Amino acid sequence: MRKVIFEQVGNTVLAILLTIAACQTAASAKYQFNAENFEFEFVFSSTWFMLIVGVILFSLARYFYAKKLGSQDGYNEKDAELSAEDEREKTVGLRAATTTYRVLIYFLGIALVLFLFFNVFLTSITLLRVVSILILGSSMVIAFVTYLVAWIVLDNKL
Repeated sequence: MRKVIFEQVGNTVLAILLTIAACQTAASAKYQFNAENFEFEFVFSSTWFMLIVGVILFSLARYFYAKKLGSQDGYNEKDAELSAEDEREKTVGLRAATTTYRVLIYFLGIALVLFLFFNVFLTSITLLRVVSILILGSSMVIAFVTYLVAWIVLDNKL
């Protein structure tokens, strides 16, 4: 269970950082275009730096976790949260992935319907970009958290 918590917490934090950084970049982006000219400018905030540092630190933590603690609970760096020590863990992982798939499909369906109806109220292109990024980012976070919770619940049941 420790390996799944480790992976999913790291993935969730990185997904949140990516979403925040992308929203900041989309909100501050400037562009101009006409028949003879096309210009755009992206501003990368310090959140991108935090994301890059986070990816490097998480990659190092995964490497050291695989070397030091991974042998105790069947973790390998390649399979990450899908690492399985025995058949029971494979079953738990499969059921958790199935639950995550179902939750994600429902979330994306609801998000699509809400986006369709509330799109009328998004009068700014910047707001439209940010809302789109938030929907995609929150779906990543929901997937990671759902897998984590499902894995813990199923691990305690089986």
